[in-house]
Amino acid sequence: MYTTFEQQHNYYLEQDEPQVFGYDWNGNEIYYGDRYYECDGDYVLEDDLEQYAKEVLATVLMTAGE
Repeated sequence: MYTTFEQQHNYYLEQDEPQVFGYDWNGNEIYYGDRYYECDGDYVLEDDLEQYAKEVLATVLMTAGE
């Protein structure tokens, strides 16, 4: 594949940076290939869904019977 150490080293240094697709509801970058939800116009990364629900969708936590 690479005939010299220099070619291999250059390939390592020249690897492309991930391309940004857009930004989520919290201002974090979403990269091509990331999985996300779209909720009322907001992009929500799959791993951040619980945080989004707590901070955006349910603003007041209540206890039944109190």
